[in-house]
Amino acid sequence: MVPRRRNRKRPPKPRRAAAAAGRRRPRRRRRSLDPAARAARARTILLLSVLAVVNVYVFLVRDASSVAAFGALPVASIGRGTGVLGRYAEPRTTTCPRHPVRIFEGLTESIVTSTHVGPGRTLRLALLDAGVRGEDIAALEAVMRTKVDVGGLAAMRRVVRIAADRTGGLAALEIEWGEGHLVQGCKREGAFEVRHVQQPARTDVVAIGIEIGRSADLAEAFADAGESAEIVWALGPLLAYDLDVNTELRPGDRMQVLVEKRFLGSHFHRYGTVLAVRFVGALARFAYYRHVGADGLARFRDRNGVPHLRAFARTPVPYLFVSPLARPLLEPRIEVVDEVPGFVYRLPEGAPVVAIGAGEVVGIGDHPRLGRVVVVEAEDGTTVRYGHLARNVETLEVGTFVEAGRLIGFAGHSGDAPAPRLRVELWRGRPEASEPMDPSILLARRERRPPRIEEGLSDEAKRAFLEGVRPWSRALRRAG
Repeated sequence: MVPRRRNRKRPPKPRRAAAAAGRRRPRRRRRSLDPAARAARARTILLLSVLAVVNVYVFLVRDASSVAAFGALPVASIGRGTGVLGRYAEPRTTTCPRHPVRIFEGLTESIVTSTHVGPGRTLRLALLDAGVRGEDIAALEAVMRTKVDVGGLAAMRRVVRIAADRTGGLAALEIEWGEGHLVQGCKREGAFEVRHVQQPARTDVVAIGIEIGRSADLAEAFADAGESAEIVWALGPLLAYDLDVNTELRPGDRMQVLVEKRFLGSHFHRYGTVLAVRFVGALARFAYYRHVGADGLARFRDRNGVPHLRAFARTPVPYLFVSPLARPLLEPRIEVVDEVPGFVYRLPEGAPVVAIGAGEVVGIGDHPRLGRVVVVEAEDGTTVRYGHLARNVETLEVGTFVEAGRLIGFAGHSGDAPAPRLRVELWRGRPEASEPMDPSILLARRERRPPRIEEGLSDEAKRAFLEGVRPWSRALRRAG
């Protein structure tokens, strides 16, 4: 029989002399990194952050199932893909609204331009300048001849507003025939209808104050204030020299606007002339007031009488009605190709492109890399090249003079472009034959901004100007 072993407790291990003596173990000091090691760690963290962003783009934005799928996307998408932002101003077979006055009701996502007809400028030419295709113009004129004297349009200057889609289809038309008298056209089941609207006209001047919300969307902020989103059509050209309303608004920015609101009968018709605007934001602060000079031309000036116009606007893209989630994708980035820098704007297919500065068209055609291009030369010799257009406005040709803000084409993916976009290049002379310029001056601040192109007021004229705009300034403060 094997004797049973008893469990014996092991004797405790002897404590270290330091512990037995009641002394604590000294803490280890962290070794400080030298500047080279710290920089190496920062580069590693930056690289990991970039990889994380790439993974988010691959798996969420591109909706790919793996990194391998990112490289396996169909090459045929070049020249045919619509990109993440999709298409802008889709064609519609029916555009006639139920509203008795507002023909553009529900057409905020259309490409809207305001122009005129009159002596030397026919309705057909005005529609072609707005990018409308010839067959739609012919169909509209055929219907209009049964309702109005089309030839009489050339007798006097009349304001014309046009809404079109990205393919050149006409969505709606409005001609101010007389005081309180409109001629409007729209589509119903693909066929044009023309109607007369005659009601007593009234104009009110209102001060509107808004605060930009979390979505950083200008139209949404005006809608929250009880106004129509169509007000951005009137404000866009004025703000373009100080603010890219697509990408430079921030939550909490404030704006006050003094503007005409026009009514026909009891119905609000549209916004009229902007009289004053003030903006206080994270990226810009300015205030401008409308001033009619001795030459009869209206200009906007600040409180010092300095005009707001500059050699170039900040962006060639007017306000776009896109989802707030897609708006951050519109921010331009600098791209250098063959040692030529340019601003690249990621846009919906068919988005309107306007001239950032006045000048003469010196080139239209197809470029091996940039696809369809329009080249405009300013008075000082600076040249702007717009590339990757889906198409340009038909009335543009070499020698045509374009004003700043005029529609010149539509964003596409012609040339070497995987998705719809616009590339803008600045040159000190003709492209390829001169030195390229840094395009970042378009979005610069303070002294790096493009120069102003008009002079200020004399002391006497400035005193009269300040006296005249004082009530407007008070109205803006009350609205804010």
